[in-house]
Parts: sequence; structure tokens; C-alpha cells
Amino acid sequence: MNNLWKKRLNLYLKRMIKYYRYVFNDHFVIALLFLLGGISYTYSNFIKSLNVDLSYPWAKPVVIIVLLVMLQFGKVGTLIDEPDKVFLLPQEKGMREYLMKAQKRAWVSNSVIQIVVWIVLLPFIYYGIHLNLVESIILLLGQVALKVAQVNLFFIRAFEAKYQAGKYSLILNYVVPLIIYMLGLYASIYFALGITVGLILYLKSLPKNKIIQWNYLIDVEKLRLMRKYSFFNLFTDVPQVKKKAKRRKYLDWLIPKFKNVYGYLFIRAIIRNGEYSGLYIRLTVIEFIVLLFIPKFWLSLVIGMLFIYLIGFQMLPLYKYFDDNVFVHLYPLETNSKGKEFKSILLALLIINALISAIAVYIAIQNILLSGAFLALVLVESILFVYGYANLRLEKS
Repeated sequence: MNNLWKKRLNLYLKRMIKYYRYVFNDHFVIALLFLLGGISYTYSNFIKSLNVDLSYPWAKPVVIIVLLVMLQFGKVGTLIDEPDKVFLLPQEKGMREYLMKAQKRAWVSNSVIQIVVWIVLLPFIYYGIHLNLVESIILLLGQVALKVAQVNLFFIRAFEAKYQAGKYSLILNYVVPLIIYMLGLYASIYFALGITVGLILYLKSLPKNKIIQWNYLIDVEKLRLMRKYSFFNLFTDVPQVKKKAKRRKYLDWLIPKFKNVYGYLFIRAIIRNGEYSGLYIRLTVIEFIVLLFIPKFWLSLVIGMLFIYLIGFQMLPLYKYFDDNVFVHLYPLETNSKGKEFKSILLALLIINALISAIAVYIAIQNILLSGAFLALVLVESILFVYGYANLRLEKS
């Protein structure tokens, strides 16, 4: 079983690396660097505005909420597939060793996430709630211990069907951590750590003389992988993700009366296909939230321009969306109007994004002239992108 785990883990990592190459392409990495730079700059200025000698009543609730939210990040990967409940059933006793390998990997990977969050939160912990380094480390140990307890509960569920009820997830994922955080920050950090350690000791080992709940493990692993594949599918085609079109009749009012068939088809594809509409909405929402926390005009402008380029670039594959549809080739359509209609729709999407981002910039900097300058510049970039870069790409395709 040890060799089986190593073999599956190697294949899984190779598959993930292959898809991550598409995710972290040049465009996304550049945008990500600017995003992290903007967030870091804003966070740094916020920390500098705090005074270590003052008390902030709202600081402890903020830390509790952040820790509670980040505790939910990180899933357990067992790499168990549908055929295993048939072909590995005779080796069920040996599967305990296999699951222990998966458990140890989950401990490490999930603990790393919590450590990174703690490092980012450390300046606010010192200036906001005034914990010293020793107390901050104890807070980290408690956070990691809670995550380890969550992982342990998952593997107990793999043998005990009664623990698969949603109430156990609610209690251990939210109620218990909330109580421990409140005890640690409002009473004694050492007492809270002691409770957390006791929780781990209670959930320390896998149940003995119990059969594996194969269907539970398979369903959870399918859901975990599908979430990853859905994310990768935003950047490249993933065979495991089957594209589904939704009617969305309630959005018909968004479709104007086009004289050209291609204009109607492109708008309809955006509305019905979650790959394009979801991508556009997510990027726009992320941009809006990021711009809200950036008080500097020049940095907001750089991020706004990057998102215009990123959204436009990700929408370009829509141009070939109907190339495999035989009826498009049979019906007598004007081929010259295809590019014209696509560019007009793409420009409209970028203009809407520019208007929304300009609102976020105005909220952040409270200056109508700078917000207007931001809007004008991103609109110019949108026009140059559509009738410059996109036009060249479409001519070559």
C-alpha cells in the first residue's frame, strides 16, 4: 500500500504541475504580482497607522474572523477512485496504512497554509491586539492544532458513518474554534492551547475493527478534484470538466435586437456558458474589491489596466466558439461581420468593467478628477486592445 500511495501521489503531482503551468502563465503572473504588491502596500500602510500603545476593541474580533475563515482552507486528498471499492476491497486491512500516508501529507500541507496566514497576520497581532512573540507563537500552535483535529476527524469519518453528519462539521469547523479563539484572546492563550491539544488527543487515532466507508471517501475526493479542475478550466480545457449550457431565460432582457446573427450568438454564448460569464464576473469582482483598498491613483491605474488586458485576453477564445457548429457554415452568413460583431461585444464588456472599476477607484481615493482620469485611460486602453491587439489576433486566427 505504501507503493500504491507513492505511485498515485506522483501521478497526481505531475497532473497538477501540468495544469499549473497554464494557470501561472506570463499574463496571470504579472497581474498577480501587481495585485499582491497593491494589497501588501495597503496592508503596510494600515499597520503603520496603528499605535502599539492604543487599544482597539475591534481588533480581536477581526483576528478571530480571519483565523476562523482561513481554518476552512485546505482539503484532504486521499486519491481514492471509484474502482477502488471493488479492486482494493480484498486489501481493506492494508488500506489503513494507505490512509495514514494521506493523513500525514494532509497534516503537513494544511499546516503550511495556516503558518503562511499567521506570518501575514503577525504584524496586526502585535500592533492590533498586543500579543508578544511567545503568545503569538502559541496562537499559531493552536491554529495548527485545530487544523490537525479537522484532518483527524475526516479520517475518522472514513470508518465511522455516524460522524459524517453535517452537525459534526459545524461543531468542529466553526463552533469549537470560535470558543477557543474567544478563550485565547479574551481569557488565557495557554488555556485555549490546552483545550486544543486535548481535542487532538481525543481525535488522535483511526477507529479499529471498522470497515472503510468507500462511498464517502470516493464522493469527497471527486468533489475536491472537481473544484480544482473547475479552476483550471478557467485557463485551459480540462477533459474532466464537462461544459454545460444553461438557458438563463431571466437574462434575455440583456440581449438586444441584433441585425447580425453573430452578434446574437456571441451574447447568447456569454450568458449561457458559465465559463465566459463566470470568468468575467469573477475577475470584475476581484478587481473591484482590490481597488477599494488602494488609495494611490497610479497603483490603481496599473491594476485597472492589467485587468482590462487580462479580461480581454481571456475572452478572445469566444471568437471561435461556434466554429465547430455545422449550422454556422450551412446558413448563409456574412463572414466579414463576425469579427466586427465580436469586437463590438468585447469592447462593451471592457467598457462595463472600466465603469465598475472607476466607481471603486472613486470610493478609495475620493477624488472625482482622478477617478475621471482613471476611467478615461482605461477606456483608451480598451479601445486600443480591441482594435489593436485583438484585431491582430483575430486576423491571424
